[in-house]
Amino acid sequence: MPEYMIAGIPVHFPFEPYDVQTAYMEKVIACLRDGTNGVLESPTGTGKTLSLLCSSLAWLLSRKADMQSLVQRNARGGAAAQQVANELNTMQSRNANWGIPKIIYASRTHSQLTQAMQELKRTSYSFMRAVVLGSRDQLCIHPEVMREQGNSNKVQLCKLRIQTRTCTFYNRVESKKDSPELKEQSIMDIEDLVKVGQKLKVCPYYVSKELTGDADITFMPYNYLLDPKARKANKVDLNNTIVILDEAHNIEKICEESASVQIRSSDIALAIDDVTHIMKAMMSENALDFMSGDEPKDFKLEDLAQLKEMLLELEKGIDDIVVENKAEGTTFPPSFMFDLLAGAKFTPAIAPATISLLERLVQFMTVQSQDSAFRKGGSFDVLSNLLSVVFVKKEDIIAKVLRSFKVHVQIEEIKQQNKNASKDGWLSKASSSSTVATKLPKIINYWCFNPGFGSVTNH
Repeated sequence: MPEYMIAGIPVHFPFEPYDVQTAYMEKVIACLRDGTNGVLESPTGTGKTLSLLCSSLAWLLSRKADMQSLVQRNARGGAAAQQVANELNTMQSRNANWGIPKIIYASRTHSQLTQAMQELKRTSYSFMRAVVLGSRDQLCIHPEVMREQGNSNKVQLCKLRIQTRTCTFYNRVESKKDSPELKEQSIMDIEDLVKVGQKLKVCPYYVSKELTGDADITFMPYNYLLDPKARKANKVDLNNTIVILDEAHNIEKICEESASVQIRSSDIALAIDDVTHIMKAMMSENALDFMSGDEPKDFKLEDLAQLKEMLLELEKGIDDIVVENKAEGTTFPPSFMFDLLAGAKFTPAIAPATISLLERLVQFMTVQSQDSAFRKGGSFDVLSNLLSVVFVKKEDIIAKVLRSFKVHVQIEEIKQQNKNASKDGWLSKASSSSTVATKLPKIINYWCFNPGFGSVTNH
């Protein structure tokens, strides 16, 4: 592949670049060289993706060569070694990201990422290590987990299998992660990961995370970077990392959505029913059988009683909200959400413990639902997400909430339920009295209108 000198960096490009491509790659390299942010545009059809990949990987190779040269000079010893050591110390003091960085290439959809990886395979940089991060929907090969409906259910069942060491595919990750089949192929997209996973009988989802350690470039959807829960789950570390956001015109909306959350009266009612059901099971004549299974039950009856009391207060607080415009809803300042939660004793101080309890309950109900009338704990998941978003951990940005958020309350439309149960409901005919609302059920929206806030909470 021909080589072109662009901004002082030798770039291999499949053909002589157009002027617009050269200018684009010059700007990319300038941003990387100077450690600055850049917002770059290029007309449709001008090979923007190819230009991004070739210029960024060319710069990365140049950076690796420079660092290797410094290390070799240091190894020779003498006065030269001291000079190199001083240079390295100076570089480190000026910039914490002074070493060899990695690249994260993010786009909106996995289909766009697949196209980018296919383009990478056709370049001279196809020898560089690349991997994609995907969801369990795309990468899981465990037959029982794959049968679950909805990503949340798959996540919880997967976590349970891992915790109880009953997923043979996950159990092989450590022993198979250095297999030739995974090392020989430098670029691993979704299809490649699944194919190798099935061949080695190893989990593609967790293998992909292992491969990011040696990858020069990792491909992932936007939400893996911008959604706090997704970023935590995927252990995305931005230290010493170049982040490329392709098709970035969607970013503002995604940042706002990642910092927004919604909860419904029906979610609270289901959570109350779920807690009540677990409490009754714990106090029943078969309590010993109930507590003797393999599923995790690291919670006490007192924990559930306190949680139920808080949920009942929250339900009452939501019932008491006056929605003046029943067609369009009513908007309140962000402090309204804090007051609503505080009235039910949901506060920042106890939020971490409450979230932890809710996550344990979801995991417990996931395994119970496999062979009983238990739901899968989706209501607890919704409440946990609400508390995680509202009670951000960084106190220095809480002041921005007042100018970044609005609370919008609207009337919830309740669909007619099947006479037996909802899709994931109890298999009993009667329902708890808490689900019979004396007032109109509502939807509480906690909306972010500042993409800057959404991006800050993700750092």
